[in-house]
Parts: sequence; C-alpha cells; structure tokens
Amino acid sequence: MKAPWPTVAIIGVGLIGGSIGAALLTRKLARRVIGIGRTKTSLREASRRKLVSETSLDIMSSVSEADLVIVATSLSTISATLEAIDAFVR
Repeated sequence: MKAPWPTVAIIGVGLIGGSIGAALLTRKLARRVIGIGRTKTSLREASRRKLVSETSLDIMSSVSEADLVIVATSLSTISATLEAIDAFVR
C-alpha cells in the first residue's frame, strides 16, 4: 500500500504529536514524519523513541516540505504557530 502522505510535519512532538507520529509510521500512512520542536532535548527524545523519522528546529523549511502539517502545540501557541507557517504551507 502506498502511503497517503509522503511527508508529514508535526509541530510539537510531546504526548499528542509524538503519538500521532508513531501511529503514522507504524501504520505506514507516511513515508517520512518530521517532528518539529523548540528544543533539541525534546526532539532527541522523540527520535530515540521512534515517534518520528527525523527532527528539525526549523519550522519554515520543514513545513514547506510537507504534504500534511499537524499542529500539536499547546492551546496558547496554536494561533501564533498557524500565523507563522501560513506563507510556507503548500
């Protein structure tokens, strides 16, 4: 089966984002899952736990590569995150 989304970017790799990333990879719904975060520590942990296939601190370039973008940040940052990525989504 071909993955419906070749590349998925997940902004926020905590409990929700990490779980979504793991499910996408396990069910082969995405070939590539880019976990985007603010700290190297959280990204390292997501990578170590195989929640994503790769990680990035660069939200703009990662979002521009994605076929699907999932925002899994805290409620207080969702609005600002959507404004920041608006010009970079396909």
